[in-house]
Amino acid sequence: MNPEKNKMKIISAQYPVLEPVERELKGNEPGILVLPEGSWDVVNGLKFEDFLAATLDYRVSVVGTRKEREEFDVAYFLRGGKAEPAAIYPHDGAEQNATIRDLCLRFNRVHDISPTRDSVLSIIKQCSEIYSPLASEDKVDLMCVPSSIDHTIYSSGRALLLDVNRRNIGENSLLVQAVLHQSEGTGVFQLPDFKKLGRKVDGYSVYQL
Repeated sequence: MNPEKNKMKIISAQYPVLEPVERELKGNEPGILVLPEGSWDVVNGLKFEDFLAATLDYRVSVVGTRKEREEFDVAYFLRGGKAEPAAIYPHDGAEQNATIRDLCLRFNRVHDISPTRDSVLSIIKQCSEIYSPLASEDKVDLMCVPSSIDHTIYSSGRALLLDVNRRNIGENSLLVQAVLHQSEGTGVFQLPDFKKLGRKVDGYSVYQL
């Protein structure tokens, strides 16, 4: 990723709301917004379509998850008014299902999630799946974690995350973590030292790339 070419905002939210997009990107700046786990589940009363429409109104990509079936959740990234599945997260016991294993192999990979023509490569992981290695050896710019677990507090978890993803992350890679209602673990972190970057604003963090 060339910082001179990619002038964009990386936003990590602890609440699944559109406000960061409307406030931070209203000048039509490009940006990537990572929402917490279950952002678009029916119980939250949030409209998936509203976020989809926002990717037409703003130059933004949005990462979030929703439950598709009882067996698994899906992480999507939204861009240009379209939703693309990025990763499948099986619930307990669902990994025995051959179909779900096939879906995991198909979607759990490196994705280009940039809202502009300049590529931004990312791994999108959730909860315990963050400790599962990918087959790809591509180096990534971002690891986006729409997660209910705070992976950034405990040293043992950080060490495991770095170990299983060592093929994909480098000194300039960023961890963008969104934890529901948890400000401490929500933000943008520089890997591999987990230094927190950006600024905190009313429930979300912004890093200017």
